[in-house]
Amino acid sequence: MKVRARELKAGQMIRFEYGDYDNFVRGRVLTAEAGEIQTKITADMYGKPQELIFRSTELVEVIE
Repeated sequence: MKVRARELKAGQMIRFEYGDYDNFVRGRVLTAEAGEIQTKITADMYGKPQELIFRSTELVEVIE
C-alpha cells in the first residue's frame, strides 16, 4: 500500500528507492514529523537510526 509521507506513523515498515536507481531499502519508522512542505522521518535502517526527508505529498510504500 502507498501513503503520502505526511501520513506515516511510528512502527510502520517502509520501502523506498535510496541512492542509486533501482536500489530499494527498507526501514521501520521511529518518528515522523509532518510539515506542510516536507516530512522528516527517523527510520531504523539496518540497526541504525537514519534521518530521511520526504516531500509531504510524496507517495511511500508501506509493507507492514
